[in-house]
Amino acid sequence: MLVAVCTPALSLAAQDNPVLLELGAGSLSPDDPLNAILSFRGSVGRILSHKDALSIDYTRQSNSRSTSEDLGKYARQFVSFSWQHAFQEAFFDEDTKQQQYLFKLSGGLLVRGETPSFNADLSNALFLGAGLAIRYPFSPHVAAVGTIEDDIAFIPSQTINTTNVGGEVQHNFGLFVVVQWRP
Repeated sequence: MLVAVCTPALSLAAQDNPVLLELGAGSLSPDDPLNAILSFRGSVGRILSHKDALSIDYTRQSNSRSTSEDLGKYARQFVSFSWQHAFQEAFFDEDTKQQQYLFKLSGGLLVRGETPSFNADLSNALFLGAGLAIRYPFSPHVAAVGTIEDDIAFIPSQTINTTNVGGEVQHNFGLFVVVQWRP
């Protein structure tokens, strides 16, 4: 009997707070916004209200092409927790083909991995990010989202082979286009 009573309540809660999935590509450039560095992003999140959503984001930032390494070699990973806030109703709005504007705050870990210069692992760094997004829904379930952002990484100081590296604040300027799907 309890299962029969709870099942409709759970399905109503799922309709009020749907899942949010995003996948896309762009550029996330350390220090120089004019130097395009190919990056890929995937997110999974939860819509909290008509204006707010929380998500977990994964961004893979390719290595600079100036090192002439393979595309996937020496890549950096940004793993973050993000909050998106729309300036008007966006997430439950059934209107399509109408621009919606959002503000995004994020924070997480920059996993830096191995560096080609020293053949050693670099220390991971914490980062905070802020961005502005334009969301354009094609249907109630599919939208394109364009984001411009700055992810500020706090690079720790470390010594590798008697050389001091890091110890600075690094801006990572991003421009992304993702497809957002709400099942």
